[in-house]
Amino acid sequence: MRLSNGHVLNHVDILCCISCQGNLIMQNGTWVCTVCKIRYPSEKDILLLASPQTGNDVALSESKWQILHKDHQIDTQNDIELLINTSYISFLSRYKNYINNGYFLDLGCGVAWVSAHIAQTGVTTIGIDISREALKKSARMFHKKNLHGSFIQGSLLQLPIKNNTINFIYSCMSLEYVKDTKQALTESYRVLKKGGMMVAIVPVVSFTTLTYHQTRGDIPGIPIVKQLMEFIHIHILRGKYMKYGYEQSFTVSSLRSLFQSAGFTVNNIDFFPMYYPLAFLPKVWQPVARRLLHHRFFWPLVYIEARKKK
Repeated sequence: MRLSNGHVLNHVDILCCISCQGNLIMQNGTWVCTVCKIRYPSEKDILLLASPQTGNDVALSESKWQILHKDHQIDTQNDIELLINTSYISFLSRYKNYINNGYFLDLGCGVAWVSAHIAQTGVTTIGIDISREALKKSARMFHKKNLHGSFIQGSLLQLPIKNNTINFIYSCMSLEYVKDTKQALTESYRVLKKGGMMVAIVPVVSFTTLTYHQTRGDIPGIPIVKQLMEFIHIHILRGKYMKYGYEQSFTVSSLRSLFQSAGFTVNNIDFFPMYYPLAFLPKVWQPVARRLLHHRFFWPLVYIEARKKK
């Protein structure tokens, strides 16, 4: 598989078949599993390893994000995008010892601005996303910047990565777009090296997600309420108001339990200090609202830091 700047990714060390986890080899321009013989196509700088059989949650999210990413620019970031991405990059700087020690896996990378920053430090990055449109733009951006990076269309539920190969997993607002969070975390745990770190940023159940986030179809992770909102948004409204596809928010206790049940040791769960756009409010009220977001009752996002035991 070729990296976006022409270098070659060693698929023997990293990639595997999503069906049987066998090795992949190149035959006549197509990737083939050496065990089950499934063939995987590629498209320019993107390897297509997403299963054609997906659940309604993944299919809905894929369709929504394909549309959203079509208008995404890669040459410049607007002021809000710059502030948001700067908050991610500043946050990740605390993990540089982990990040600089091997592969950086960006789960749900979207248009991979954060991975581009990491790649500028010499780290080899791997971006996985369900949106082919986002991956195309990420690959073009890496070309322009002459950066090392690989982009794979795949699902968080079936990672095309071999066991115990990744040093650091970064999942920024991607876990909430699959219904089976436990399976996604089990896959992340599988590919992480012993002693490796995973950091995930996700929406948390709060006043903010129970009110403002409802305008985009958030499913609160509260028993009974979750089932009711899924039925309304998916079965009655057919995803009409789910702006980003299937999207859920988590309670802190359920998030901890999900990571622990996948095998992780949870180091910390806390408020994530992202620049939060509040364009719906008058400008005079926005600074006050942003200060309120730091109080637990209003938290929109949390980060969870978890490790795989050595």
